[in-house]
Amino acid sequence: MSIDSMFEGWLTEGGLDDQPVTLRNAIFTTNIENLDDNGDPVVFLSIDLVPEDPDVTTFEGQRFGVGKGWEITDEGASLVRVDGKKAQYNKGSKAGRLCSSLLDLPSFRDAVKARHAAGDQITPFTTGFFEGLKGTIKANEGHFKSSDGEDVTFRFYTITEFHGYEGSSSGAGSSSAKPAKKAAAKKVEKIEVEAEVEIEVEAPKPAKKAAAKKAAAKKDEGGVEALRAKLVDHCNATSAESHEDWMVEVYETFADELVTDEQMALVDDPAEIWDTIWS
Repeated sequence: MSIDSMFEGWLTEGGLDDQPVTLRNAIFTTNIENLDDNGDPVVFLSIDLVPEDPDVTTFEGQRFGVGKGWEITDEGASLVRVDGKKAQYNKGSKAGRLCSSLLDLPSFRDAVKARHAAGDQITPFTTGFFEGLKGTIKANEGHFKSSDGEDVTFRFYTITEFHGYEGSSSGAGSSSAKPAKKAAAKKVEKIEVEAEVEIEVEAPKPAKKAAAKKAAAKKDEGGVEALRAKLVDHCNATSAESHEDWMVEVYETFADELVTDEQMALVDDPAEIWDTIWS
């Protein structure tokens, strides 16, 4: 081995982009350092991302935000809604993005169907849905502007290929994958794997102000007020849990319409729209 080859062997990229991994030690948990608008701890799905390549670092305790309106049950093995609403993840949350990528894969849907047929009623709200899952992971970046105008970059993971569950060559299931507890299975709704799944959650929000839609009635100047009307309707219907979460949704949905500083200010400044509805 040349000295140059030896030098190169001392370093590794260490990332997880396009790496085959196994999901292990899945658990629903909270962190007192992460509080929602009401001062309650935010719920996370914590997963170890274990690469097949031994030279790539295991990413332990990766947190996938779930949001608020949930209660952790069965010692972290499952989630239930505490507000009576349908059990769904917000598509913009990290947990929602991970689940959405899985449900886009026909092979994964087939595996879930097989496990349901065998009596293992896993859903995205039980850790058995993720535990022992093998697949190719992709690291993605999202961007939005914070309320003070700073560009914020965040990372989220998706699965691009499903390779089955640990211990099962068919991918249908696994005796080694941690199944959902039977007690928890009765508390959560079954996922409709044969239908197109919408992974959205209407998180509980403060009461709307009576004058929430008055902003849309202003005279339009330079297309600002026409856009304002659309954004007001979007904000009224959003499941975003905070102003920054809503900004992420808006910049993805209205990317082609947010051109001028005046238009972007409708989104970036919470006083323009967000606070008039959800403050």
